[in-house]
Amino acid sequence: MNLEKHISNLLYRYDCVIVPEFGGFLTQKTSAQFNPVSYEFLPPMKELRFNSSLKNNDGLLVNYISQVENSSFEEVSNLIQNIVKNWKADLVEGKKLILKNIGTFNLNEEGSLVFAPSEEINYAKDSFGLTPVKAHYILREEEKLDVATPFSFKKASMIAAGVALLACIGTLGYTQKDQVKYQMANIFNPPSIEESRDLSHFASHDPALYPQPYVMKAITAEELAAIESKEVEKVVVKLSTIKEVEKTETKNTIVTRKVGKYQLIGGAFKNSVNAKKKLKQLKTEGYQNAQILGVLSGMTIVSYDTYHNQREAQKAVNRLKNQGKEVWLRIKK
Repeated sequence: MNLEKHISNLLYRYDCVIVPEFGGFLTQKTSAQFNPVSYEFLPPMKELRFNSSLKNNDGLLVNYISQVENSSFEEVSNLIQNIVKNWKADLVEGKKLILKNIGTFNLNEEGSLVFAPSEEINYAKDSFGLTPVKAHYILREEEKLDVATPFSFKKASMIAAGVALLACIGTLGYTQKDQVKYQMANIFNPPSIEESRDLSHFASHDPALYPQPYVMKAITAEELAAIESKEVEKVVVKLSTIKEVEKTETKNTIVTRKVGKYQLIGGAFKNSVNAKKKLKQLKTEGYQNAQILGVLSGMTIVSYDTYHNQREAQKAVNRLKNQGKEVWLRIKK
C-alpha cells in the first residue's frame, strides 16, 4: 500500500490529515508571494506543516483507504500501524524519511522529529496548474532625439540684410539701384584683401553712401612732446587743487571739546537741517561751545554748553533764562 499517495490526495480536500501513532499534516492558505532568492513570483498556495502531537486516529485516513483499496477498517488500520513502525525505525537509525509530494523527516540531536515540506507540489485547488513565474529585468533603451542642425545665425543675418536691401530697390532711383547692387555684392561676395587695399573705387560714388576710410595720421616727436607736457601740467594743476581743498577743510574743521555730564539743551529738532541752523545761530550769538550732541529718540539735540559740575551748570541755566533764552538742563546718565 502506498500510504504517502493517499495522504497527498486527502491534503487537496482537507486541512488536516492524521496518521495514527505518527502525527498530523496541516495546511494553511497563503497569498501569492515573491521569492527574492529564486527571483520568482509564487502563486497562492497551501502551506504544509506537521504536528507530532496529533496521533489519535480520527478515522479520516483509514476510511478513505478502505474505500479506495476495498479493504476493511481493521485491515487498513493494521497496515498503517506496521508502516509507521518501519518509519520510526528508519528515523532512529539516523535515516531520512522521504514521503513523495509531502516532505522529508529526520531526528535532530535532541531526538525531536523535524519536518521539511516539499516545494514541488501545491495543495491549493484554486491554484491548480499555476507555476512560479520567473522575474526578468526590463532594460529600457533611452530614446534618441533627432537634433536638427542649428541654423547659422550668420547666414540668417546675411539673408535678412539681402531681403531688406531688395525691398528698398523699388523706392530708390536708377543711380541708387546701382549703388544698392554694389552693397549687396559686397555682402554676399566680400572683396578680397587685395581689392580692399584699392580704395580708388570709392571716389566715383556718393560719399554719403560710401564714406571715405579713416587713415591714421602719423605724429612727429615734437607733437608728442607737446602733448606730454600738457598732460603733466594737468596733473600739477590737479595736485595743487587737492592741496588747496585740504587746507580749506582743515580751516573749517570744528574741534569739539569733551562733552560734560550736565548739558544745557537749546533745542531738539526732527530735521537735522534745522539743528544745523540752530547751531549756526548760537555760534553767531557768541556761544562758541555750542554743539550738536547727537540724535535722541529721533531728535537731533543742540546744546549751548556742557559742564562737569552740576552747580556751575545750574548757574548757567539760570543766567540764560534771565536773558529770555529757552533752555533746560539734561543730565547724561
